[in-house]
Amino acid sequence: MLDVGSGTGALLATLRAASPSVAGIGVDLSPAMVHAARDKLGPAVPLAVSDAERLPFAAAAFDVVVSTSALHFWARPDVALREVARVLRPQGRLVLTDWCADYLTIRILGFARRVVDRVHHAPYSSRACDGMLQRAGFVDRRVDRYKIDWFWGLMTALAAVGPSGS
Repeated sequence: MLDVGSGTGALLATLRAASPSVAGIGVDLSPAMVHAARDKLGPAVPLAVSDAERLPFAAAAFDVVVSTSALHFWARPDVALREVARVLRPQGRLVLTDWCADYLTIRILGFARRVVDRVHHAPYSSRACDGMLQRAGFVDRRVDRYKIDWFWGLMTALAAVGPSGS
């Protein structure tokens, strides 16, 4: 399993605790995040500084790719999603969760974050996310949106590459 935008390694730590036999690898564009993940996970979990647009792995290397709260950081999400499809094995699965611009509060937060910190790009709507997944060659797509509370809205996309790869 590859965690794209692994941040401080929270998901990988949880995965390792719940399923020690599952091999997880993390990549993040931020060296500071990778350093924090290394402190949390130790040397047993492979981590790398990497742009989602240029993953340092062979084609068809992973059964599953996950990404949590990273899509809105990607400068070119269409390119990054094609790259994710490239590293997935045929019929491999993507699980992606991110802010959902279907909700007004998330659109406002996205705008404010771009003003304050240029590393944030944009939150996307569930429809835009599905379109990006389709253009990247994913099949069996499902994008669900949901409110956490009055303010916070997320979406989770599940998708697969085709039987012969992307």
